Amino acid sequence: MAHQATDTIMQAASEGATTISRQMSGLLDRQVGSGADMIHQVASSTRLAADDLDANLMPQVAGMVRTVADRIDTYADDIRDKSVEQILGTASELTRRQPAVVFGFAALAGFLAFRALGSIPSRDIGKEAERYGA
Repeated sequence: MAHQATDTIMQAASEGATTISRQMSGLLDRQVGSGADMIHQVASSTRLAADDLDANLMPQVAGMVRTVADRIDTYADDIRDKSVEQILGTASELTRRQPAVVFGFAALAGFLAFRALGSIPSRDIGKEAERYGA
């Protein structure tokens, strides 16, 4: 009797975990579209930067920046119809094939985050901390 009760509890727990996993996966998959929209916005901003470079008589650099914007747009289109599992699989594969590229992007992201946080005056950070009760 105890063995049967244990089996029933284990089966119920497994089914519950599977249901939660499916729901979370569905939620994350829906968020991929929002992420793709944000990536398209980054591409749009990159094109504006290229226009500014053209205005400052730097057409070669502006051309390279436009190429980057096009690649960003292509990436956003590519991920829009993928599931989170497919995106993670692609990222994992890229990391195995080209670890130096992934490390470079991570370093660049860290540098940009450091610069962005460093440009915020410390008094503004204090006000934000007070606002959230920190």
